[in-house]
Amino acid sequence: MNFPAAAHREFATYLFHGLEFTMRWGLVVCGLVSVSLVSAQDAKSDKQPVIVSVTPLAIVPGKEFKLAVRGAMLDEITSMKVGSTEVKVEVISKNKTPVPPNYDAKRVGDSQAEIKLTLPLETPVGKIVLIAVSANGESKPYEIRVATADDLIDEQEPNDSFKSPQNVSLGKTIVGVISDARNVDVFRVEVQAGQKLIVETIAARAGSVLDPTLTLYDSQARIIAANDDHAGSRDSRIETTLSRSGMYFVTIQDANDSGGPHFGYLLRIATAIP
Repeated sequence: MNFPAAAHREFATYLFHGLEFTMRWGLVVCGLVSVSLVSAQDAKSDKQPVIVSVTPLAIVPGKEFKLAVRGAMLDEITSMKVGSTEVKVEVISKNKTPVPPNYDAKRVGDSQAEIKLTLPLETPVGKIVLIAVSANGESKPYEIRVATADDLIDEQEPNDSFKSPQNVSLGKTIVGVISDARNVDVFRVEVQAGQKLIVETIAARAGSVLDPTLTLYDSQARIIAANDDHAGSRDSRIETTLSRSGMYFVTIQDANDSGGPHFGYLLRIATAIP
């Protein structure tokens, strides 16, 4: 049967519009599926664990360490790992934790975990990365410093007054923590006249919750210098040339008078030629 030309044109137009509708609807469906998948991925990424800080801020190979890890979604982790290594990491505990006063929950997190690990003796000095794992994915790698035992000094309590300072040697790095609110750690060091004394903290730059404040005193507990923030960082640094030989005190505390297991710091006290 032969159809008139007009009928052919009408049928072709019908097919064209039908195909156009089908393609448009297919694109809409694909778009909805795509949006749904992206939304699901976004929702999952919002629940991925985040590591904000780890205390202590430096560890030594061959020694067992218990680390306090703070961040977000850490109460839902299933495991922790040290990069791609075979180092065994034991998760001792995990839970929600209060946000310290005057601190933003988005910056310091609202959950914590305690873990235990021992690095092999052959682990080189430098840094390792810690990764938290949960059903929703992995955290971004968090760097932890690795040093030799000779380079570090552990902070020792009680050292919270001029009457009970901790004596330290020049050129060493102190690994400490402001353990409680309004806690002040006090260190005593001997310096010769004419020497330039350099006192520096690494805390905020290493992810610590601590906002450190440094103060340098002479042997009579008179303030010589103080610093809160240095060079655009919340970390502190004092650099001054001393005119007298003798014992000097260095104190470190949180600028907000807060404290806890996640207020860790590294403190280096050294001298240089003026």
